[in-house]
Amino acid sequence: LMPDLDRYLAALRQGALAGLASCREHALSVGRPVWGIKYPGWPPHLLELLHQALPRTRVVYVVRDLGDTARSAKAWLGLSTEAAVEAFCAQWLAHVAFMRQWAGQHPVLWLRHEDLLASPGPTLAALRDFLPVGEMDLAVLERRVNRDGRLAETWLAPQPYLAPGPLTAREQACVDATMAASGLN
Repeated sequence: LMPDLDRYLAALRQGALAGLASCREHALSVGRPVWGIKYPGWPPHLLELLHQALPRTRVVYVVRDLGDTARSAKAWLGLSTEAAVEAFCAQWLAHVAFMRQWAGQHPVLWLRHEDLLASPGPTLAALRDFLPVGEMDLAVLERRVNRDGRLAETWLAPQPYLAPGPLTAREQACVDATMAASGLN
């Protein structure tokens, strides 16, 4: 049994974009015509699909020190083996390489997480210049996803705060090598 291929592909596309439609509807319901979503590690093929579906999309790529990211991922994602951390580092590096290539053809703003924390004013000014959002309240930076007690009751976290996991010497060596390979040191 072979369905009509165009109809089948349209259904796949609709399913892939259903989450974005939900975000848009929610944003509009609270009076936010300009909206965004945070999705760490968005696979390249979904970024391409997003751009095709919403060609005016702008991507803000927030890069965080890989060591901090890996420690956080150990807690949130349960990376329990050195091999899992090494795979995480390889995926992180692949994403950085993809975004470098993709940014040459699409509107992408690179922000370093550490710059956002150290110099929020200039970093948010760059963000404001890139996005059509107007003034931004610096208080927005006080909200931490990992410290939101509501997560304890809903999504993934069994408690309001998940402490980052420590890295073994081998994992730290992998993080250091990956950071060096990324050129983001």
